[in-house]
Amino acid sequence: MKKVLLSFCFCIFSISAVAQFGSSSGSLSYTRDAAQNSSGYNNDYSYSSSRRTGSYNRTVSMPKPETFIVEDFMNYHLHNITIPQEQDVALSIDYNNSLLGKSDEFIVQVGVATQPANLRNDIQNKVNASIVVDVSGSMSGQKIESAREALRRFVNSLNNGDYLSIILFDNEARVALPATCLTNDRDKIYSIIRKINAGGSTNLNAGMMLGYKQAILNHSDKVNSRVILLTDGETNTGETRLEQIANNSLTYNKKGIDISTIGVGQSLNFDLLRQLADRGRGLNYFIGEDSEDMYKVFNDELDALMYGIGKNPNLTINLPRGWEILKCYGYNPVSEGANSISINLNNLGASSTQIVLLKVKSNNRNEGSISARLSYSNKGKHETSEKTMRYNSNNPVTNREVEKNYDIAFMAQNLKDAAKANNQGNYSKTETILNNTITWMKDSPYFNDGDFRRVYDIVALYAPQKSTECERPVRYGY
Repeated sequence: MKKVLLSFCFCIFSISAVAQFGSSSGSLSYTRDAAQNSSGYNNDYSYSSSRRTGSYNRTVSMPKPETFIVEDFMNYHLHNITIPQEQDVALSIDYNNSLLGKSDEFIVQVGVATQPANLRNDIQNKVNASIVVDVSGSMSGQKIESAREALRRFVNSLNNGDYLSIILFDNEARVALPATCLTNDRDKIYSIIRKINAGGSTNLNAGMMLGYKQAILNHSDKVNSRVILLTDGETNTGETRLEQIANNSLTYNKKGIDISTIGVGQSLNFDLLRQLADRGRGLNYFIGEDSEDMYKVFNDELDALMYGIGKNPNLTINLPRGWEILKCYGYNPVSEGANSISINLNNLGASSTQIVLLKVKSNNRNEGSISARLSYSNKGKHETSEKTMRYNSNNPVTNREVEKNYDIAFMAQNLKDAAKANNQGNYSKTETILNNTITWMKDSPYFNDGDFRRVYDIVALYAPQKSTECERPVRYGY
């Protein structure tokens, strides 16, 4: 009942357009916030000088290209794919061969969906959470107040028998609450949370490592263990080498303890937080400085912990012999040959959907079967899920949403390419990419769809919005 009431409260307080839980949303949120606040300066920005182009003045400013993570944009929203009701995971395969204007090139979509949390109440997992909170001086004011309230709600929603520790870090790291098995009596924990204050520098590595050391005390294959790191700044004290910090984290990730990162405000090192989350198979969030968003993120993290489904998932996609994968949108795929790839995914929590989009080239016969295989571990046991679908060129579209997802992936990739050109000082190319994307996307049949507009509006925030003379390519030519 406590969990139900808390979820209801979060629904009331959360903003209307929020990411699904169980999926990293940091890149979309961070780059949108950067566009809305681009007048300031921080180390994640690449700036050009002001210049005059045509009839307007414009200073192009975009975050580094590495911060535009295409799969975050693609998976921000829930997808219209097969949702498992009886089993943990369901795979789906769809395609659309009407998008690219070529008979032998089309888009293949492979979806991964997990069972909704409300169907898993009888098999929820024990939680072993270590909350690591940045209490450096920049966290003072509303940020630390929001963090205290988010922590209080998080603690209130945990079950008896779950494990919790709280670590605070500024110049140094300290244990505010040692790893504790929760009971009904939580007044002491609430008192500790009320006393959290901010001041000092940012020794992120020390805080993170102390969090891991508390988490490992109660770690086993029977519990979901995770460090949840909340910070608003760059690490500037203690160990500051980013690669070393990531390697330190990976040591515990290999032992089965995940890490999720929550970034607050534009002064943080987004690249480090994302790298930590990716290596630890956890999730990466960015929440600006909105308190309601912070509450929701902590609630989502709890759901992912309580209803964990699979660790170290790997998705393999195989196309028919003679076919070729021309492009995978986002991710870091490993090629297994011209017609096969594998992708390591984030650890699987309940109620999540994600897709992989491929641009493929078929052989002259335009026939064959597309297959997908997901392997993962669940409480120490190896599990697999498989799906096969035969391609039929006479059936051009198997799922209308593939077109919307392709449009979103196209816009996200163009944002990344524009940021890359901007980072290289090629500002004319940056403007051309952004302006052309706006021009082409105005004709999308999904122009009034909320998921489409979320990404389109980010492109519009960065684009100079000066008309360009360009020949419209066949289906955006990408």
